[in-house]
Amino acid sequence: ALPARLYQPFEHCASEAVLIYAHGGGWTFGAVESHDSAVRRLALSCGFRVLSVDYRLAPEHAFPAGHIDLMETISFVENGGLGKAITASQIALAGDSAGANLALGALLGRYVRGLPQLATAALFFGCYAPDHETASHRRFGDGSFLLSTERMKWFWSNFLGKEPLEDPGLAAPLYASDDADRKSVV
Repeated sequence: ALPARLYQPFEHCASEAVLIYAHGGGWTFGAVESHDSAVRRLALSCGFRVLSVDYRLAPEHAFPAGHIDLMETISFVENGGLGKAITASQIALAGDSAGANLALGALLGRYVRGLPQLATAALFFGCYAPDHETASHRRFGDGSFLLSTERMKWFWSNFLGKEPLEDPGLAAPLYASDDADRKSVV
């Protein structure tokens, strides 16, 4: 069981659609509570239900824990966990920063497993690969804009853990292979 909060913007939503939201926080911090205001605004803006979920955090729960939690949340919604089964075409994912990474990884995970694709995704300022030698890191990595390159390395280290990844594409979606026949172990 994962802590979660369901936001229903109106007493009677015309749509059965559900947006599943994964919060940011470098896979290490954050919770439903820390993103409550943003998710409330998102629910009112989109006009349908939003399920904000607390995935397990690193470093205590390195990859694939958060990925598995988001995949299981999608399955929970599909299989009637909110009171009625919802088809994949009526489910969207959203997330900010680390949550955007998990959302994109979940979309890729569904793809490699041959599961029905979700309706759409809203990925807000996501971090999709632990590549710290980019022009952006060189120009802005000193911490003047909140996150430094050193801090991002620390977050990625927490998330990836100590064990080598068999499939880095689900943890770092920019590294995903375009081999559609490959099946992930996660």
